[in-house]
Amino acid sequence: MFPVNTLLITESANRSFRKRSETRHLVLHETVSQATARQQLAYFNSGSRDANAHGFIDWNEILLTLPFDEVGWHVGQPANQFTEGYELCRASNADDFAKQWVMATWWFAQRCTVYGRGADFIRSHHEIALQYGGTDHTDPDEYFAMYGKTVDDFRSDVDKILKGEVDYMLSVSDANKIIACLKASYGLIESVPGADEARKEIGRLADELRKASGQPTQNS
Repeated sequence: MFPVNTLLITESANRSFRKRSETRHLVLHETVSQATARQQLAYFNSGSRDANAHGFIDWNEILLTLPFDEVGWHVGQPANQFTEGYELCRASNADDFAKQWVMATWWFAQRCTVYGRGADFIRSHHEIALQYGGTDHTDPDEYFAMYGKTVDDFRSDVDKILKGEVDYMLSVSDANKIIACLKASYGLIESVPGADEARKEIGRLADELRKASGQPTQNS
């Protein structure tokens, strides 16, 4: 399941509200904290942090927290002006890390596709720091090493998705066709015994299809 949800940072002190004129790289970060994506959002909404990210990815969801084209504050200057960055929340076990890895590689592949770029479009925070300065951070190297992975492994898996060698997702088009059929069924069960429970189940199934195609849920 790949739920993609949008809840923008509302604390104005943690927003630039400026448009980015170019995007040279997608940046891969790691939070160090084991807080979930929603908890990270709460942190950035609870005071001035002088930082942000375009999204947070845990083992439950991809949470988008800035408009894609807004200048973020995630790698320092000058690279903030031409990068789009996502933070991976630190998983505490191998199962959660595996779920996160699949979601994150899929999401980065989607963003590479939007820009018409390959997996070499992706840089780690560490690589950005070495190339452009701005910070001395080395994430996500240590985090990935905890689970026997590297940034090159991440790019390799993104590349496989881009080449169609891995297909995790139901297409949005196919998912919505099935959802339309479910909606038609929803309207036909008015007088059926247990109609309320049946409608709840139809709503749940529709949301599972939305998750499987990377769309936001509507009933949960």
